[in-house]
Parts: sequence; structure tokens; C-alpha cells
Amino acid sequence: AQDYAETRRVADITYSGTYNDESNVNKLNEFNGGLLNFKPLEESFGPVQKMFGRETDVLVLQEDKISYVLASKNLIADSTGGGLISSVPEILGTQIARVEEFGISNNPESFAQWGPFKYFSDAKRGAVIQLTGNGPNESLVVVSEAGMRSWFRDMFISNFSSQKIGGFDPYMNEYVLGNNTISLPVTLPCIRCGVT
Repeated sequence: AQDYAETRRVADITYSGTYNDESNVNKLNEFNGGLLNFKPLEESFGPVQKMFGRETDVLVLQEDKISYVLASKNLIADSTGGGLISSVPEILGTQIARVEEFGISNNPESFAQWGPFKYFSDAKRGAVIQLTGNGPNESLVVVSEAGMRSWFRDMFISNFSSQKIGGFDPYMNEYVLGNNTISLPVTLPCIRCGVT
């Protein structure tokens, strides 16, 4: 006899079945939990708020960290501590976290992408972030530090639990961030499983 309980995977990634246009197989709407097709990510970084798929990896924005999950390849370490990337049959490979202490807080709606540029806000740290490039070698710039640090800090403190809507204006070539009065959804604790 085994006790069954509900579990919430707030820091995991799952993936669907395969798609093959040559054989008319489309299983993109199948998420079979019995296959254990989950990639557990570091829970100490908080829940996954936003994922952005690219050619060779997935940009994962958790509440307190920016990281990358390799796609169809993995990082294999040798006995000397060196690492090399190898193609493997796994769908999702190693999670590689950035060294900077930034995340997307609870505002995935602030994410915007235009060409090689990705922008989002981190309300917990009072910052607006720009990532430029592709892959783990992207450059990170805290754009809110360019003469507006105190303005953004005050906005994030006074409106911490409301939405931060982000978008990119290609005509003016600028990231636009707005704040409204709509409160963020409150996560209620799961009584049966003891997880929030």
C-alpha cells in the first residue's frame, strides 16, 4: 500500500510528445506524466516564471535567477573538472545558471524580445535587465542603472504586487515598461501536500 499525494512542480520543466511532419505524427498536445518527462531545476532559485526557447537552449527566468537549459545536448564533466558539450538523446540537458543575482521576480509579463535583445524587470532587486546575444555567453546590462536607479526602486517598492507590463517599440528602438493597478495572483498553499 502506497500513499499518493498531489505534488506541485514549480521549478521543473516538462515537454510534450514528438512532432514529425513527414509521417504526420503530431503529439505536441500530449503531456504524459507517466513517462516522467520532467527536468527538475534548482528549487532555491524559485518558481519558473518564463521560458524562452532558442535553437540550442532554453532561457529560463526563475523568480531569483537567470539560467539556460541545454536542448538535445548535455554538459559532461571529466575527472579534472573540465566540461565539454556532447549531443545526447535527452530532450533537456544541464541547467547552467548565470553568476549575476537577478531573476524576473513575479513579473513574466515584463518580458519582451526584439532581435538579439531580451528585456525584463526584477522588482525584488529594483532592476530592469537587458540580455543581448544568444546562449550562455549573452551580455547582461542593468539598464535601470543609467540614471534612473532611484526612480525604478521607488516604483517597484510602492507597486511591488502589481503587474509590470513590458514591450519593445521598434520605431523608437526602446523597451517600454508600464505599471498598472492589477494585483498579481496570490499563490495559495496546497493543504494536502504542504507546498505553496
